[in-house]
Amino acid sequence: MMTTLKTALSTFAAALALTTAIPAQAAVNYVFDFFDLDRHEDFSISLSFADYVTASAFTLVPIAGDPQLTSLGYSVTKVGNSNGGWWAFNDDTGNARFVADNRFVFDGSSLLFTPASKPDGGFFTQAGVYNGTVGGNDVNRWAFGGSARLTITDTSAVPEPAGVTLLVAGLIALIAVRRYRVSGCKTPSTST
Repeated sequence: MMTTLKTALSTFAAALALTTAIPAQAAVNYVFDFFDLDRHEDFSISLSFADYVTASAFTLVPIAGDPQLTSLGYSVTKVGNSNGGWWAFNDDTGNARFVADNRFVFDGSSLLFTPASKPDGGFFTQAGVYNGTVGGNDVNRWAFGGSARLTITDTSAVPEPAGVTLLVAGLIALIAVRRYRVSGCKTPSTST
């Protein structure tokens, strides 16, 4: 009986240690929804970063993963941001970029998310929903505008599934041992 209890307790302790030792796959997801657009269908752009973006990328850089499809006739392949909460997107045909005073130079096929209000410190550092507008040009260089919404989710608080599974297994083992003890069952003794 004591061996079973020790095994259950060590399983529980290992599960608890593993749950706290294995970091969750930290990610902060940015989803930009663009809607009510002039002459174009609604579309979204999804980006994922290891943490909140708190540095300006005035020069647009390639996005991680596959190009993001738009209804503008081109795919977004580059992204950049400024400390005004602005986010810019571009395809491979131009050199769109931010310049002094948070102004944005449209070049090639590009679009710009402008928040309704500048975030504290210039960057979005909390999960939430932020409204704004979008403007830019389509593949034919026709200007467009519309509404925009940025939804930020932080998944770093979600524990690893393997750690949770071990924790649950340890708890089940403890409950089983407790029931076994309460029911008055005895382990067979061995005689020599």
